[in-house]
Amino acid sequence: MATQADIMRVEGLTMAHGGRVIQQGLDFAVRRGEILAIMGGSGCGKSTLLRHMIGLQTPAAGRILLEGADLNDADERVRRRLRRRLGVMFQAGALWSSMSVGENLMFAQRESLRDDDGRLRRPLDEAELALQARFRLALVGLDGSFERLPAELSGGMRKRAAIARALCADAPLLFLDEPSAGLDPLASARLDALILQLRAALGMTVVMVTHELDSLFAVADRALFLDARQRTMTALDNPYPLREHGPDEVRAFLRRDRSDFR
Repeated sequence: MATQADIMRVEGLTMAHGGRVIQQGLDFAVRRGEILAIMGGSGCGKSTLLRHMIGLQTPAAGRILLEGADLNDADERVRRRLRRRLGVMFQAGALWSSMSVGENLMFAQRESLRDDDGRLRRPLDEAELALQARFRLALVGLDGSFERLPAELSGGMRKRAAIARALCADAPLLFLDEPSAGLDPLASARLDALILQLRAALGMTVVMVTHELDSLFAVADRALFLDARQRTMTALDNPYPLREHGPDEVRAFLRRDRSDFR
């Protein structure tokens, strides 16, 4: 049953592709203000679940409720309004390579100003958009990167730029797909600290897909484990008690050596 503490609920979700069930029977809530990590081995459906939760893929069964409204069983106007409640950072960053970092953010800000019918709600002020883009870049520690191209940034900086762009919608719910993937331990730790800072400063709710154990234990309030063999969720709790008292496969996953993920 949904409560006011829940910003999103996943109910009876089955994900399938080409007639093959990827995961089924997924039932869980995302609580306001928490950082919820989605974890599991390769191929278990972590990123697929994220794409379902942001409305990019349609469930084979079940439903996803965002603030009480069904993300899939709604007309296009309602879907546009719901999507504006979501900020998303994709795994590879997905920045437009032909645009500067600042232009990437300004493009996202223009889109966030559209109403439920896709029309701009108010005239655009390019100087204001640029100022807001610089502010969001400063929030993620990228002062001075407005004019730079994505290709000129390091991997960690591109991740930060993608998070800054995800913040442009001023959405209360932020999705991060493997934010630490491909980063060295120091850059990964800095990104973990940024996620915690943004949650504290902006009061955001964060859902993040990760297989990085250091990040999982550093930032997650709760972790959802997807089992590739059973094709369903087998645990949902804070990662520390899961490591000590969770199901066997979850404890084994959380006790793996870092080298097992290379």
